[in-house]
Amino acid sequence: MKKYVKYIVIPLIIILAICLIWLLRNFFILKGLDKKINEANYYMKVTSYNGSSISSVETYVKGTKSIIKSADNIIIYEDNQNKKMIYNVNGTNQVITSADKIPNITISPSSKILANPNLGTAISVKISSERCNGKDCYVIDNYKGVRVWIEKETGLMVRAMNGISHNNNNQEFNTVTDYTYSFGTVTDSDVSDPEN
Repeated sequence: MKKYVKYIVIPLIIILAICLIWLLRNFFILKGLDKKINEANYYMKVTSYNGSSISSVETYVKGTKSIIKSADNIIIYEDNQNKKMIYNVNGTNQVITSADKIPNITISPSSKILANPNLGTAISVKISSERCNGKDCYVIDNYKGVRVWIEKETGLMVRAMNGISHNNNNQEFNTVTDYTYSFGTVTDSDVSDPEN
């Protein structure tokens, strides 16, 4: 009888140890991605590829001033006193809505897709390493149905890919979103009021 216990218990303990090591590895990788970035001055571009369409949004932040520019000529400007949405038509800026009607939009490098990871998250994801957009990244699969590439050095998201969607013609496609950043590069002219 002791012989059978030895053949069952020892492999079971080894399997449990391997699972525990894998779980703790995932957990500590996820926890380690919470890097601190100086967000007082940054530029960020988010580009989404959705089937055959491409859209992008650029964000400039310097101190208390920010500008968000979309590819369809809409600009959201904000400083300590003003918040306005502006539409650029043929090179002419027109305010299209007042501050009270503009939603709070935060596009920031610290927008955490992996906010407060826990052991449940560590169990449900697969983490591997891969280069993406020229950066060494962790690839996190099956996080809320999304595959994300997180830069190892900074903890910033480099790419996200949603699952398969269908367009009006019932064609399948993935939505891929690329993120690029630069810090300490935004000048006062980048965040100046577009109406002035």
